[in-house]
Amino acid sequence: MLLRSNQKNQSADPASFEVLDSGQENLMLGLGTNSDAGYARDAAQVFFDGLLVNHADPYTFCSVGNCYGRDRSSVFYERFRLQGANPSRWRYLGGNYSRDDARVFFLNRQVKNARAVHFQQIEPFEYHFAYDGRKFYSAGQICSAEDYVEFLRTNMQSRLKFADLVESGHWQRNVGKEERWYRAPDEVLSYFDRLELGSELATIEATLGKGVEIQQPDWEFYFPNLENLCREGLLQARGTLSWVGHDAVMPEDRWVYKWMHPEKVLACSFVDTKVIAVVVLDAEYANPPPRRSSG
Repeated sequence: MLLRSNQKNQSADPASFEVLDSGQENLMLGLGTNSDAGYARDAAQVFFDGLLVNHADPYTFCSVGNCYGRDRSSVFYERFRLQGANPSRWRYLGGNYSRDDARVFFLNRQVKNARAVHFQQIEPFEYHFAYDGRKFYSAGQICSAEDYVEFLRTNMQSRLKFADLVESGHWQRNVGKEERWYRAPDEVLSYFDRLELGSELATIEATLGKGVEIQQPDWEFYFPNLENLCREGLLQARGTLSWVGHDAVMPEDRWVYKWMHPEKVLACSFVDTKVIAVVVLDAEYANPPPRRSSG
């Protein structure tokens, strides 16, 4: 799999330029956080968040909300086409799921072998659980009924603890002490361009805020071939890498975080809180592809 280079916005024609939605419909993986991004077009092109949407027909294109759009021949999530989706039969299911009569999609990726007609989201919706009458899914990947039940029980316990914390007033007092770090996209990208390998995680968090921790099964998506990056005598590496498989060797004392950018995914890998690798990925790869089943 090769990364596509980010294609910068072609100059829009002001005479025919048209905004197609509110620009406040990005659900950010269903967690209820809006983002300043949406669709627009001129006579020759379609844009999402200021970037060109390749292969979109501006004459027939419309925004259907929640970062989805369609034209006479295709359906799009943000800038990316849902391969094989039938726009005349496609419908949005909620969260990040959608389907036509034959296929189910999570974001812009097809959920393999899912039964489209029976596919539905199940609670809690914000965590992307779904069921197709035979199999359970989590974020577009097959999971077991036992996994789902365990999550529900754990999630119920954590929510009860949170309710107690809010009721006591401790949560409000702690949040009031926090300083939220928000940076403009160009500032974030500039920081990553000059990031020193070997920097402490605390240094990055003080500048950009805390990144999203990536769970261990998805580490190889951001840092493939880690046996080469981390071999003796080579503790630092950086570059733009593509996802190449699930065979990388992961050291145990590693943490991987990602920071989102409108055009890119910015990820850092740490050993003992020291940066050992920096990877810039195209935004299409913000979420790992489905992992191969062991069976």
